[in-house]
This record gives sequence, C-alpha cells and structure tokens, in this order.
Amino acid sequence: MRYLKYLNRRLRARHRDEAGLTLIESLAGMIMLSMGLLTLLPLMTIAIGANELARDTNDAQTVLQNQIEFLRTEDVITSGYEVDAKTGMACEWWTQTDPDGLEKVIVEVTWETDLGVVRKQRATTYLFRGNTGVAIE
Repeated sequence: MRYLKYLNRRLRARHRDEAGLTLIESLAGMIMLSMGLLTLLPLMTIAIGANELARDTNDAQTVLQNQIEFLRTEDVITSGYEVDAKTGMACEWWTQTDPDGLEKVIVEVTWETDLGVVRKQRATTYLFRGNTGVAIE
C-alpha cells in the first residue's frame, strides 16, 4: 500500500514537470508550418500576374474611352495613330461609313506586358453624321 502511494505521488510529480512543448515538437511544428506556406507560393505568383493584367486592362480601357470622347468632338474623323504619353500604350483608330451617314469608329489599344506579351483591346462606337437639315417643301 505504501508503495502505491509512493508511485502515485511520483506519477503526479512527473506529470507536472512535463508541461509545455519540447524542442523536437517545436521544430516539427515549425517545419510543418513552413511547408504549408511554401505550398501557397504559386498562388501568390498567380495573384500578382492577375493584378498586373487587371491594371493594364484598366489603363487600356481609359485610353480607349479618352480617344473615343476626343473623336466624338471632331467634325471629320480620319484614321490615325498615337502613343499615349502617360501609359505608353499605342492607340490606333479608323472609320467605316455607310451611305446613310452612320460612321463606325473603331479604336484599338496595343501594349506590351512586362513579360513581353503583346496585348490588344478594341472598342467600337457609332456616330451619325448624316444630313441633319430639315427639308422644307
């Protein structure tokens, strides 16, 4: 009976001394955490590429809209080409006119990404340039 009391006291004392993590357990946890973070690395590169594409597409859309608004104010639209000074994107436009005076204006923006890929974005608008006078009989 005395032996059981001694053994019970000894087991309780050992249990109190083993609170916390050992060095091996800490290292194993850090290795598992680092492996988990390394698996997320490809996702990060994909997200960075998607953000770059979204930024370039937004810039191209802005150049397109600015050029279309400028061309709407012109009386006569001739084909042209210019490079946007702010973004460095090339902007080209041309028209197709039908006999009734409806003018189809096509604007295309071209740019090269950081990886050397050439991308294009195109917008089309229609302007009516027909006879706006009223015939009086």
